[in-house]
Amino acid sequence: MHLPAVLREALQETRDVAVLAVLPFVVALLRWNDLVRLGTDTSRVFSVSFPMPHSFVTIWSFVQPPTDAGGGIDPATLPAVVGVAFGAAFLLSLAAYVVATGLLLAGYLGSIDQSIRTGMFDFVANVRRYGRSLVAYEALMLVVLSAIVLLLTTAPFLIPVAFVGIYVVGYLTYLAPYLVVANEDDLLEAIRHSASLTTSRAEAALAFLGFAVPATAFSLPLSRLAYSDGVLAAVAAAAVVAPVGLVAAVFFVLVARRLTAGADRPTAT
Repeated sequence: MHLPAVLREALQETRDVAVLAVLPFVVALLRWNDLVRLGTDTSRVFSVSFPMPHSFVTIWSFVQPPTDAGGGIDPATLPAVVGVAFGAAFLLSLAAYVVATGLLLAGYLGSIDQSIRTGMFDFVANVRRYGRSLVAYEALMLVVLSAIVLLLTTAPFLIPVAFVGIYVVGYLTYLAPYLVVANEDDLLEAIRHSASLTTSRAEAALAFLGFAVPATAFSLPLSRLAYSDGVLAAVAAAAVVAPVGLVAAVFFVLVARRLTAGADRPTAT
């Protein structure tokens, strides 16, 4: 597999699914409060991140909103009933976000794969076909991330170990959502398959680095735009990332297809 040729093919295929570029932008807007916090943050001029090609590539792959230090409502000061209601509402909104992003991801990646194969796509059919696996994937990512955050709040000295661990696990599993659509794997099989490919195929490592290195460099000017001039600038940064995210998604669907070429694959329509 010649990765520059795959990238050229991805750029060509992207033209056929250009309308899907709206989805990374919509997913970014689902975290509107974070966009507002990002756009009103006056403590930073730019930042650097180390993105991985998991799920949707959006502004949140490159820039993180500031944490609330001393702001907002302290749940400990609320009456018990209000605190419980507040917590329940938070969990429901989090569940709704996971379901929404998982279903959108199913339509997004499934439609990209279908367009590559047939030249056309049915977004709703792809949501139905891959929705269960990719909602479960988004939920699993949230659970893992939450567990890591909880661990670090109780043992902050583990931050360096956690940082390395996140990137090792992230690398081993990064192909999973693409294999769900490109090889018709269920979620657990996609995770196992991703770990196998990323440890046995040099092309998988080169594709990962081919995204991660330029994406890290891209995070610098993008963060400068996001922090530059209020909420509109943050929204503009989210819009800038959307077509980049689409090209990345097409590229990694193609990579997954190349890495599994010749393997038995159920017929998809």
